[in-house]
Amino acid sequence: MSRSLRNHLTAAAWVIALLVASVGLRSNPVSVALNEEARGWVDDTISGMSLDEKVGQLIVPSFFSEFVSSDSGAYDDLVKLVHEFHVGGMLVFGTPQAPPDVL
Repeated sequence: MSRSLRNHLTAAAWVIALLVASVGLRSNPVSVALNEEARGWVDDTISGMSLDEKVGQLIVPSFFSEFVSSDSGAYDDLVKLVHEFHVGGMLVFGTPQAPPDVL
């Protein structure tokens, strides 16, 4: 695993730990009512997931939106996040390089 990927996963783990630790601090918990069909879908989906998949859904790594070739190591790292770590999503940030003037 690349150093960058490891750093992102470590940062994500710390963020998750802080969020979990702060859950009890909320004075008015928000309750979202789901209809029976939606509740059934949630229960079926979660019960069909392994523990690794459930934990992976808590991880949301980030990357820059610059071009990544499908035959590059960076692309392989992103694919690994999805297939091996079952990440719950991706935060995509603008590229650190200025976009070219097109107008």
